[in-house]
Amino acid sequence: MHLYLLQEDGTRRETLIQTIFLCKRWQGEPTSTPGVKPRWFTRDTLPYADMFEDTDAWLPKILDSEQILIEVLTHLNPQTEQHEVKDVLVRGVITP
Repeated sequence: MHLYLLQEDGTRRETLIQTIFLCKRWQGEPTSTPGVKPRWFTRDTLPYADMFEDTDAWLPKILDSEQILIEVLTHLNPQTEQHEVKDVLVRGVITP
């Protein structure tokens, strides 16, 4: 996933590159950290309303084991000083 911030002059600045892995087997229990409190959900009960607004555009594809590239374009709302999603591009990856 590539996250870009749309600047006032119309250019975009890459702010984050993230790799997401799908794990079907694991050992042990998830551990809380100051920023994350793990919780389990079934696929039908994923709380998209509590996630970043672009998550529903790409998470189902990852859960279907698709290899995808995601580009998210955000801008800083000067009134709220929060980043807001302007556009999401999800592309499939062709693997040999």
